[in-house]
Amino acid sequence: MIVSRQHYSSLLSMDAIHRKEFESVCISLESVWPTFDLTFAEHGSSCFDNAGPCIAHTHINIIPNVQENMLTLQNYGHTLIATGSLDSLPNMTDAYFLIGKKDNWFLYNTGSAPSQHIRQLLYASYDLPHWDWRLLPNEELAEATLNEWNLLFRLK
Repeated sequence: MIVSRQHYSSLLSMDAIHRKEFESVCISLESVWPTFDLTFAEHGSSCFDNAGPCIAHTHINIIPNVQENMLTLQNYGHTLIATGSLDSLPNMTDAYFLIGKKDNWFLYNTGSAPSQHIRQLLYASYDLPHWDWRLLPNEELAEATLNEWNLLFRLK
């Protein structure tokens, strides 16, 4: 997960300088873990979004090896607002979904999406049960994931 140092409600509420800084972080992560096809996803928050957070803040999830159909959220009822490079996307004050990699970003409306919607879609696409970590924390999986990423990081 990538979290902004300064307080912004979302990535697309940032100015061009901070968006470029985010892109450089993505490029660094891709160079450290080249065997993973990294995808970055954000539920751009808004205080007025029913599916949004308690506190509006920027955090972008890093997801390895996402199936290609996950980039097209219109398959799940969301309207595509824009696509392209991060710097070509509009500034947003309303809630949105942003998913992409490198210069291939997809910006969608949230519609009436429930909280943790992208997590739900990912779990469903991999046929995994129990997407809600609050109801069923899977500490063994979290520990295994951290161990794997730590091992990979030490190898670099």
